[in-house]
Amino acid sequence: MVSASIEQVKGWCQAANVGYPMLADPDHHVSAAYGVHGLLGNGATIPSAFVIAADGRIVWYAIGEHLDDYVAAQTILENLP
Repeated sequence: MVSASIEQVKGWCQAANVGYPMLADPDHHVSAAYGVHGLLGNGATIPSAFVIAADGRIVWYAIGEHLDDYVAAQTILENLP
């Protein structure tokens, strides 16, 4: 499984005019810490989204069930506190 590099994520963010922080995790340290790396037994990180408050609390999350199970942006927006 090939992971996106930091430069690829920067490029995607610039192309999409993303104005919020995004995470590049090519070594899977963060996804492993959040428990979403390797869930399917194939070495991949399952699509997931976490909304983290300024104080560091996870206030909402969604974890996919397969590699194509991405959370829609509208779903994330609807669940923002």
